Amino acid sequence: MTVPVVAFISLYFVLNGGNALYALLLMSFSLITQLFPALLFSLLPNNRINKYGAALGILAGVTTVTYLTLTKTTIGTLFPDLPQAVKDFNNGFIALFVNLLVALLISLLTHRSVAKKQNFSSYNC
Repeated sequence: MTVPVVAFISLYFVLNGGNALYALLLMSFSLITQLFPALLFSLLPNNRINKYGAALGILAGVTTVTYLTLTKTTIGTLFPDLPQAVKDFNNGFIALFVNLLVALLISLLTHRSVAKKQNFSSYNC
């Protein structure tokens, strides 16, 4: 899923010129970072994120990275009153926050339906 996104964005940067390699490098790190919450939560004994939350969280994070990169939006343009040290953070942090928020919210909303399916399938066996 990440490879086609990076391929299309790299094509965009090649056609528009500029600092394409630098932007592509930052964006690819931001996209890879979107896998971190699902990986981290999968290693914990009490896993709070299910597969639906992980998938939609990654999708939301990748979409956020793509939008912020293509529109050249930064934390500084979104929140101009923040200190300069915070404004210089990579856009991947915004996408990581969106990813984590969506993953936890979807997992919370789908937790009961997944538990019901598991109980129903255990009775049928």
